[in-house]
Amino acid sequence: MSVFKAKNATARGVNSNDYYSDTLLEYLLVFLGKTPKIHSLLEIGTGRGYLSIILAKTYPSINRIIATDIDDKAVNLARKNIAINNLQEKVLVKKGSLFNPIKNQKFDFIVSCPPQMPLTRQDVQSLFPRVQRYHLTTSIGGKNGRSIVDKIISNARKYLLPGGTVCFVHSDIIGVEQSLEKLRAQKLRARILGSKDKLLAETTLTRLSKQIIERTGYRFRKNNQNQEFFSIYVIVGIYD
Repeated sequence: MSVFKAKNATARGVNSNDYYSDTLLEYLLVFLGKTPKIHSLLEIGTGRGYLSIILAKTYPSINRIIATDIDDKAVNLARKNIAINNLQEKVLVKKGSLFNPIKNQKFDFIVSCPPQMPLTRQDVQSLFPRVQRYHLTTSIGGKNGRSIVDKIISNARKYLLPGGTVCFVHSDIIGVEQSLEKLRAQKLRARILGSKDKLLAETTLTRLSKQIIERTGYRFRKNNQNQEFFSIYVIVGIYD
């Protein structure tokens, strides 16, 4: 599968780091290459529009994408990037949290890189100015890190067409097996598409939040070079 590059402007106050998104794309593109054509897609938490733009350009069969975000700056930047890529007729950006902006619409595919750090707003604010303010909307997952992930899992089936799929990126910090079990409880067929390790030293927020994270009982592992790391998974739930 030939992957198109996205023309993307960036802006202060909007996340431009793509290691979660790129991990998702690496495994998602392989998965989509083996599945029937999809025509409609919802992206939750689009940021600057990166994922929606690449998927729109890579898959001509997708004729309707709705990309949502709760942050005004992200919404405005995503709209700008969609225009730069001449995708205004295919991709619509709506402001709002999770599934709220789409009401009763259903999709072939739902994709997200959800906030999932076991942090509260107060935790992130305590790290200023060492981290960017956009982490208040892109990273906070509550004390156990699962507040947004669990809402996506519990609501996805209502917004999927039969045969549809929800796909999201998932850190092992908040328990991969727990999410697989929750997907199955929603009568979705759960699969891991793949995973990659990420060095703690290569991150900012995760590294600075290490002590807070480890209060949840999670422990970072070490590789052969004694470097601490965590793992990022790509998970799907399929509505058979």
